[in-house]
Amino acid sequence: MAQEWLRLYRSAVNNPKIQRLGLEAVGFWCNLLCLSDDDGNLKPVKDIAWAMRLDETVTETFLVTFQRNGLVDTLEDGSLRLHDWDDHQFRSDNSTDRVRKFRSKQRVSTDETFQPVSGNVSETPQNRTEQNRVCIAPERSPPKRATRWGASDPIPPEWLAEANQIRTKANLSPVDPALEAARFVDFWAAKSGKDATKADWHATWRNWIRNSRGGAAPNGSGRIPMGPA
Repeated sequence: MAQEWLRLYRSAVNNPKIQRLGLEAVGFWCNLLCLSDDDGNLKPVKDIAWAMRLDETVTETFLVTFQRNGLVDTLEDGSLRLHDWDDHQFRSDNSTDRVRKFRSKQRVSTDETFQPVSGNVSETPQNRTEQNRVCIAPERSPPKRATRWGASDPIPPEWLAEANQIRTKANLSPVDPALEAARFVDFWAAKSGKDATKADWHATWRNWIRNSRGGAAPNGSGRIPMGPA
């Protein structure tokens, strides 16, 4: 039986291989950690899909994306295993040292006395509040830069997965996510002028799905000359 806990490192939030795939992919990856055995081996696709309550096609799309981005390895027998499992989920773990360090840190924090900014400034509750306020001022994120959509840029799998959820919320009939993705890429890759650049392509995709007329493309080509307005 797999052990009840595993390691999730804080540095994962800055790992480009994970974070560039989007929040839904990050959630899928965290669920894979929970579904693996103690050696990092993964269950068959149908079992993973059932555990996450996802369609098998969507599940396989996520797994293929993770394989291409070096997050999941394919073994010789065709089974899947989480990449670098042994480096991150090593078995030895001495809790005694961790508890000792935590308690020592707590004692230091309790014994510390507040130091004023200047020797000429006396410590008062108001001074302490003002100094703390300066320390926790939030950083402002830079504004997003508008970019073009390239002909070779893929639609993230989590965008495909949310397509018909968006349609359902808008009381619209379902569409074929793969077909809409082909139309979206062809339309925006060929687009020119100032309207061809967007600061938030995910929002553009959601609007595309809401405005889609659905149906098959002319001649079964998967391409149409213009997308939704």
